[in-house]
Amino acid sequence: MALDRVILSLQYSLRKFGSVAALLSERVKVELEILRRRIRIGNIQTEIDEQHRTIGRRVVELRNNGTLSPSQGKVLKDHVVAAAMVTAEKLQKEQEQTASGIRYEESGFLQGPEEREEPPE
Repeated sequence: MALDRVILSLQYSLRKFGSVAALLSERVKVELEILRRRIRIGNIQTEIDEQHRTIGRRVVELRNNGTLSPSQGKVLKDHVVAAAMVTAEKLQKEQEQTASGIRYEESGFLQGPEEREEPPE
């Protein structure tokens, strides 16, 4: 009888340990994904900053060449400035989507896997 109790206790402890290990494993996966996304956001911000610098350099070049008119529309029509602005807008959207993915991952872990909603696109 004592041996049966020991065996049952060990089996119970093993099941408990397995569930804790599964929970920790899931938490580590979520934390790594959040970290990856935060790093990506930083990289995206660097790319956005580079596009802003490109815009600024081009405006300064136009001004120094004397080709910059007072009209802002002319600056925005420049192909280099327009392309950098489009790229910056795309990167901004990607940054927002990545941040949304982080919020999804964080909320999914707090809710538990069975209550998790579909990921944002």
